[in-house]
Amino acid sequence: MQKNPLVTTNAQKTPHFLIDHPVKELLESEIQKAIRISKSGVNYALRDLVAANFLFRTTKKRINRWLELNGIGSKDLRSCL
Repeated sequence: MQKNPLVTTNAQKTPHFLIDHPVKELLESEIQKAIRISKSGVNYALRDLVAANFLFRTTKKRINRWLELNGIGSKDLRSCL
């Protein structure tokens, strides 16, 4: 079965949004509303980016905040996509 190259997945939309909007700190709900995908889809994509050491997650008052790591910029992330 061939994949359609015009279809984007949640795992592709999330890093592209982060590249286009370089902010130091984002909430999961902000990303979800901006790219119009489900909360679980955003969470899954962000956890993959954390596992690859592109993002860092902090928790304050039971709310996850996603931070860019120092030394890894949007150019490095774009080159991996």
